[in-house]
Amino acid sequence: MNVSSEEKRDRLLEAAMAILQSVPGGRMKIVNLNKALFYLDLVALQRTGETVTGNAYIALHQGPVVAKYPQRLLKPLESSGLAQQETNGREKPVVLRRPIGSFRYMDVGLQRLAAAVAKRIGPDTAASVSDLSHENPGWQLAYEMGQKHGAPPVPINMLIALQQLADDDPWLGQGIDDDEELRALIDTVDAHASEPW
Repeated sequence: MNVSSEEKRDRLLEAAMAILQSVPGGRMKIVNLNKALFYLDLVALQRTGETVTGNAYIALHQGPVVAKYPQRLLKPLESSGLAQQETNGREKPVVLRRPIGSFRYMDVGLQRLAAAVAKRIGPDTAASVSDLSHENPGWQLAYEMGQKHGAPPVPINMLIALQQLADDDPWLGQGIDDDEELRALIDTVDAHASEPW
């Protein structure tokens, strides 16, 4: 996606608002919000060929986060009066202040996708969503190349990150084990996989 910085900012704000407007109380831990944005972009990339936000994610120890999220995400949310980050002990939840009624860049399908991601990631602990993101091969590679060894954080390659969705997609294996004929064909192909053409 080749868009201006202003459009990236607006897309990121819309995505964050679609997520925040979908969680009970309009409140989400900042760790969870970053992971929800990451997975929203990944699923959108898988389904549409483009991310929702057009933003880069970097590999921090806690998992993927929007690059420069304090400036690119939190500051615009707060300055627009849409949401605000609070401090609650060690947690720093982002809290919805006012919803937006219309979305410029997210159609109804993408808004539903944001709601589904929010439902999955919103109520989890920050530790569990970080653990989920640590299973992502894109994060693993970027973390290995950067912060793990004390170097600056490295951007995550979203095409590599897509592999997690393929690995976890229940549809890929659906029906194969129940269909004896299909299973036999797959086993035959696998048995001859190393034979020359």
